[in-house]
Amino acid sequence: MFFDLTACVSPDNLPPPKPVTSANYGSATFVQDFTSACKDDTVPVWRDFDWQAEIPDTASIDISAQTGDTLASLTPAVPVPLATATESTDVGPTQTSYDIALIDTGTSGSGAFTSASPRVRSAKILRVTITLHGTTDKQLPPRLAHWKVQYDCLPAQ
Repeated sequence: MFFDLTACVSPDNLPPPKPVTSANYGSATFVQDFTSACKDDTVPVWRDFDWQAEIPDTASIDISAQTGDTLASLTPAVPVPLATATESTDVGPTQTSYDIALIDTGTSGSGAFTSASPRVRSAKILRVTITLHGTTDKQLPPRLAHWKVQYDCLPAQ
């Protein structure tokens, strides 16, 4: 047996082992700060947050916002919810369509800052907080592909 090398060879007709999956996509939060480029005699009004996302069934993305003239002065203390996305963006044939959350629509309208109590007035900085929630089985994450913020510079009053 010492020279019988076939005694130590394992059969090669067994199925390969199953891959080990270690996905654990729980929730993850990140912030993005935007600073307006308005001239001194104007004030910013944060109009909307636009995004494109791929969201598997049972996953979601929560988007909220705060504003202030400095990072230390952001209000409100708890960010105002802008949207909860639960479906992938229908980007259309040109891939240019976005989902939209209204932020500040002025004294009338349905923007999140406008309808908050008390009303939140746009300031120089906008902080957007985004929380990605994976599927309930934690196997797939949502994917936020593109996002942008739109704002106007209006005369100071």
